[in-house]
Amino acid sequence: MKLNLLSLVALPLFTLLLPSCVTQPTVPVETTEVVEVSGQGQRAIYDKSRQWFSEYFVSGESVVDYEDPQAGTIIGKGVGKIGTYPLGIIEYNIKYTLRIDTKDGRFKVSAKVLQH
Repeated sequence: MKLNLLSLVALPLFTLLLPSCVTQPTVPVETTEVVEVSGQGQRAIYDKSRQWFSEYFVSGESVVDYEDPQAGTIIGKGVGKIGTYPLGIIEYNIKYTLRIDTKDGRFKVSAKVLQH
């Protein structure tokens, strides 16, 4: 079997990292931020937020779970992939929820990583 430089580096790295990834429990991580948007009404901010969800939640794994235009709330569940794409050695799916609450002149974004 012929080994190249990538195999010599990747295999030991993978065998070292894999056990530590598997044994670590998933702890949800949450962050919230309020963003000021002067001159924008609640409905305009809601519509732009909904448009963002439509553009970025396009797979069957990422969906809008709840939306209420009157309250100005949108909640979505998504899945993102991170890892070493060019090498294809390690890849993780990150499951998260994203909530946007809109008001006149501002919106609040809450993101919670559920599983990684």
